Amino acid sequence: MVMLIGLGFINFVTKILINGGNEEITFRIFPYFYSQSEFFLTEADISEEQTDLLYKIYENHDKFILNNIEKEPNIDKKIELYKKLMVVRLYDVTNTNYYQLLLDQGMYVSLGEASYKGLSMLIENENNGMGQSYIVKENIINYLLLSAHWHEENGEYDLYKKYYDFIESIWNKDWSN
Repeated sequence: MVMLIGLGFINFVTKILINGGNEEITFRIFPYFYSQSEFFLTEADISEEQTDLLYKIYENHDKFILNNIEKEPNIDKKIELYKKLMVVRLYDVTNTNYYQLLLDQGMYVSLGEASYKGLSMLIENENNGMGQSYIVKENIINYLLLSAHWHEENGEYDLYKKYYDFIESIWNKDWSN
């Protein structure tokens, strides 16, 4: 009970300090309240070291990861955040925003790996009786096709064939009727 009161007091004090413009002091006292973490990452003038500390503290919190994907200007860090999100929330392996980012960066190998994994998960779920959206599958197939064609153009025929055969099997099952 005493600990709970103590945490409440610390939270209260840090909010007062934030409102007073004392972000540096607040961060040093207790940067661990989630409600304040977004403030520290978006509005406060904190060092890169302090920002990295927040990433370590909240690295497994899906809402925190999503918020930072949108705000992160560094493409490499954004890609790492997407990868982390897919570990924390498995269904985000079908996140087409991630696929588009990979496409925009010309990362066709990663695009193929990610879209193949996402499409495989959708098909596995469908085979287990959980219906999947044709539109979502079609979008992911389009990204996988882009990667497959890139592999073909670069002489990587094994991956091209693997991706194309997978797409063809889905097409024959879903859209041939």
